[in-house]
Amino acid sequence: MADAGYNGEEIHLRVVSGWYVNMDRAMAVATEMWKEVGLNVRVEFIENWGQMGQEGDGYASSDNMWMTDPRWWLVV
Repeated sequence: MADAGYNGEEIHLRVVSGWYVNMDRAMAVATEMWKEVGLNVRVEFIENWGQMGQEGDGYASSDNMWMTDPRWWLVV
């Protein structure tokens, strides 16, 4: 991580609780895995997308609604 220029600063992720099946559990496990490799990730579970705002360094999202056809890249 140091070679990549990461100094342990907090990475803030906001996740809508319950949006995806088992997302809360997956994020808890991912947070521990990130910690093991030296990333300082704090996951904040929120209640709805209206609370997302502009805060945080990232958020869990999905674009699978427009990529349902495996040939999608042919028309992009």
